[in-house]
Amino acid sequence: KYDFIKSNLRRSYLIRLIRRFQITLKTHQKRKEVFQNNNDNRSFNSDNACQIPEKDIEITELYLKKLNTYILSHGFKYSLTAVPSPPRSLIKKTNYSCFKNISKKINISFIDFPEEIFNEPSKYYFAKDIHLNALGNKVLAKKIHSYLLKGNYK
Repeated sequence: KYDFIKSNLRRSYLIRLIRRFQITLKTHQKRKEVFQNNNDNRSFNSDNACQIPEKDIEITELYLKKLNTYILSHGFKYSLTAVPSPPRSLIKKTNYSCFKNISKKINISFIDFPEEIFNEPSKYYFAKDIHLNALGNKVLAKKIHSYLLKGNYK
């Protein structure tokens, strides 16, 4: 069976360009809908359950153990924190509680993420990105700094 579109996609750069443009527009439209439609009702708090598959958790745990052993062997102390993806992001799985659980399990001190960011994420994350903005980074840096000053690490 002859497929005109597939056949010409292989031969014509113009048709490839048009198709690439269509796919890009669809992708941008979906992304725009996700960021504008903030009604996914996903909770955003420090108590969210770990949603990462157990096999991935085991691999992460193994590498964190190795890293901790290496750091301790050189006379340093290791602490861990995790920055959760904001609730409006495309990423629907949270890693925060996973890392918190791993740190408990392998006896690494965990620096809790600032509650004010959980309480008002739109103020501390970029509007169209999953990363913390300047204010979010400042709040997190203060939290880590006070944690270190208090000597809370093991």
